[in-house]
Amino acid sequence: MNDDSYVISLKRDNGKIGFLFPILSVTAQIILIVLINIIPLLFFGNYIFFTGMASLGLIFLEVKLIRSLRVEYELEINGELVSVGKIIDGKKRVDLAGFSLRQCEFIGPVTADDFKYDSEKADFVLNCTSLRKFELNDTTWFFYVPENNYTYIVVFEFDAQMYPIFRRNA
Repeated sequence: MNDDSYVISLKRDNGKIGFLFPILSVTAQIILIVLINIIPLLFFGNYIFFTGMASLGLIFLEVKLIRSLRVEYELEINGELVSVGKIIDGKKRVDLAGFSLRQCEFIGPVTADDFKYDSEKADFVLNCTSLRKFELNDTTWFFYVPENNYTYIVVFEFDAQMYPIFRRNA
């Protein structure tokens, strides 16, 4: 890694929701599949092919939903260019934002007074931390980026190795 590049990858911790949601979702899915297959068999005749296909479709959607909960965020700083991406299930990368450090009006901790003011002005806040709701402490920083017709904030977990890059390029 040279002096002007830095990559940080953070796995999202979904907390209790991330643990309970798949369990409850699979349980509800099993009950729904049993109902979809038993009720038509009892009252309407043998439609097992159609209900079986519907059950397979529901299983496919359930697996896709549970896999989509595995999210990582990647913040890449290369020279003065910043790229923010979301990696779903370790396979699919979606670019969320790309900007230059020189475009940023403010780079600093979320405990700074500017964060409250900038978050009110921003159109949206992009949370790239490991927590669903970021904590207001000195290790959580943000970029305030004005683009063409909108402004946004990228919240990330700060590492001391980033600071020289910010000083050189901002």
